[in-house]
Amino acid sequence: GDVAAAAQEKEASPSQQAIRKEAAAETLARIGHLPKHQQEAVRYRHLEGLSLAEIAQRMQRSEDAVAGLLRRGLESLRRSMGV
Repeated sequence: GDVAAAAQEKEASPSQQAIRKEAAAETLARIGHLPKHQQEAVRYRHLEGLSLAEIAQRMQRSEDAVAGLLRRGLESLRRSMGV
């Protein structure tokens, strides 16, 4: 959880922390290039930690539609990162 992540970050060297921050910034920039609805779904799920049901309610879409947006968005991110 957050406590473990904070402890791990505290143990990381300054260069490791800088690399992580740079990777996070790059990922955020890549998310910004996704189509609007994919971007919104990915942000809600992976940055805000919302459930599919919560995202579906906010986006006024079905859970299946949200799952599809997430799947396509994450596939696009993986491709753009060469993963």
